[in-house]
Amino acid sequence: MPRTPEAEAPPLLPPLTAADDLSANRPGQSLLDKSGPGLIKRVVSQFLWRPAEWDSWRKGLAGEQGVGAELNRLERHGWRVLHSILLADKVDVDHLLIGPGGVFSINTKHHHKRAVWVGDDSV
Repeated sequence: MPRTPEAEAPPLLPPLTAADDLSANRPGQSLLDKSGPGLIKRVVSQFLWRPAEWDSWRKGLAGEQGVGAELNRLERHGWRVLHSILLADKVDVDHLLIGPGGVFSINTKHHHKRAVWVGDDSV
């Protein structure tokens, strides 16, 4: 009877650190970590009444913080909420909602003066 080679032990994962704890991320954390245009560029854009790239980021930050605050209220109903989960290639998940109803990935967008329709199972 031929001997079967013993299975190799799987490689050990490195121990987790405090930096690995996703629960410490605040809503909009990935936007806060970005460096926008400098002070002079922002002042000139405001003076010339031109929209600046930073305006979009600021609106996105306010939106993510607002949505994050609303989602955090679900924690008292058995849900867990994680915010600003960084993925590869500078991509992030704005909010991850985990609870009795399943797992939901929520991406926050700003659509000025637009209506949003909410149905039973879709938005």
